[in-house]
Amino acid sequence: MRSRAILIGAVGMFLALAVARAEDGRVIHWPRIFGVPFPKSNIGFTQVAAGGEHALALKRDGSIKAWGLNTDNVTIITGQCDVPEPNRDWIACAGGSEFSLGLKSDGSVVVWGWFPDPPYGDVVLTPPNSGFVAIAAGYDHALALRASGVVVAWGSNGYGCCDVPSPNSGFVKIAAGFDYSLGLKSDGSIVAWGDNDAGQCDVPEPNRDFVDIAAGSSHSLGLKSDGSIVTWGSNSYGQCDVPLPNTGFASVSAGWCCSAGLKADGSLEIWGYDRSGMCDVPWPNDRFTQVAVGGNSVVALKPAYTAPGDYDGDGTSDLAVFRSGNRLWKVRGFTNVYFGGAGAEPVPADYDGNGVWDLAVNLSSAGVWKIKGQTRVYFGTSSDIPVPADYDGDGSDEMAWFRPSTALWKVRRHHRGYFGRPGDVPVPADYNGDGVDDPAFFRSDPGLWKVWDQTRFYFGNTPDTPIPADYDGDGTADAACYRASTALWSVRGMGSGYFGQPGDVPVPADYDGDGTIEAGFFRASAGLWKVKGFTSVYFGTSADEQVTNP
Repeated sequence: MRSRAILIGAVGMFLALAVARAEDGRVIHWPRIFGVPFPKSNIGFTQVAAGGEHALALKRDGSIKAWGLNTDNVTIITGQCDVPEPNRDWIACAGGSEFSLGLKSDGSVVVWGWFPDPPYGDVVLTPPNSGFVAIAAGYDHALALRASGVVVAWGSNGYGCCDVPSPNSGFVKIAAGFDYSLGLKSDGSIVAWGDNDAGQCDVPEPNRDFVDIAAGSSHSLGLKSDGSIVTWGSNSYGQCDVPLPNTGFASVSAGWCCSAGLKADGSLEIWGYDRSGMCDVPWPNDRFTQVAVGGNSVVALKPAYTAPGDYDGDGTSDLAVFRSGNRLWKVRGFTNVYFGGAGAEPVPADYDGNGVWDLAVNLSSAGVWKIKGQTRVYFGTSSDIPVPADYDGDGSDEMAWFRPSTALWKVRRHHRGYFGRPGDVPVPADYNGDGVDDPAFFRSDPGLWKVWDQTRFYFGNTPDTPIPADYDGDGTADAACYRASTALWSVRGMGSGYFGQPGDVPVPADYDGDGTIEAGFFRASAGLWKVKGFTSVYFGTSADEQVTNP
């Protein structure tokens, strides 16, 4: 019998179903694994999977990204991160110990990495390689589910993990563990086969009303229709001790000696062996849509969209002000905190990519950026305009500035270049919906907008303030202007309208979390906030400046 001690760095057996294309998301991955680096652009993902020491994610365009260990944990390249070409038309992915699986839109299954083919593997994939709708990867065996409800298993057949019990029909979900397999039937019952040395195949009674399954090294999880989780098998690290209250779960996942449950409210519970912090869910613990537990890490999905000014991570923009006189930040209903310094200019953004805006200031006189709880760096001069944004599409905002005297753009640790001319107003945003913020400028006379390497057009004129944002919810930023003298709002291609009164400060943001930007203003003289079609609230004073969307 193979020792399970080797699984500390090598196991990968996780449910990976062919799912309907969900809301595009960004990958959250912890703790860090080494080897092939994480993909640069962290947007547009629809499914995640975790292997022994590697991870995979499926993109909306049908490609698969893989990262992490690409060897046998020593020196031999096994290639589990080398997605075969053509890297397109995938609808699901799964990670094993040192191999990966991909399911194509034509119903065929592709395997790459080190997989026990004959003579090492006892069973080969039964033809035809077509008609599959779901896949699962175990330590060194694989499962695939046909549309007919039949399970096909191949690879190493230790303890009969590839011997699907009769009748082989009526299956709707599959999961693969270390030398054992699970199948969920359409009647809500679970069938288990293979190694049972820790009772991982002894499904507890009553064996009914299950809606999801997961297989670990030698423990199993089943999700009941009432939102509770049932566990069985080895509990050597507490991997079967579901945290209380055991209610409200929507899906389950299992790794080596670690378990995870995704709740219907978007929060995660992770328990068992806390290797390198696997059980420490990154804050904020909400808005998760998927989770997969690997041998030494956890990979999950969150919505890719972060609302401007979302300081508490709830997916909506918060009313927020900064008082430069005493460095006071106030976020309505959330926090009051002092942070900054003499001459501080607020530059809040999501600098760590966790979906929450961070308090940050630019001390321009000293050329210093300070991000609360993260870092302090020298970058830029007193004449530069801070323009933080996500210029590389990795899901986090980068420090950046625009020098109006020379039209020089500089993104910290990335690029620098001249774009525009002196006096232009920088308006970086995602104008083509690719998840990357584009350098752009507005030249008020004669109302010229120009987006780097994309387009140029005329909209607005000298009295206008540019306020680009996604006003129609299509995932791309729209050119827009606000005329302070008349409180006229104009959005290119959508129309114009008056909202507010002369002197109001425009604060377009996503106040209801629907992914569409709403018109709003802050009237500092009265401390009045008003969101068009929603609400009016008094918050702040004439000494404050808005930092919901500065």
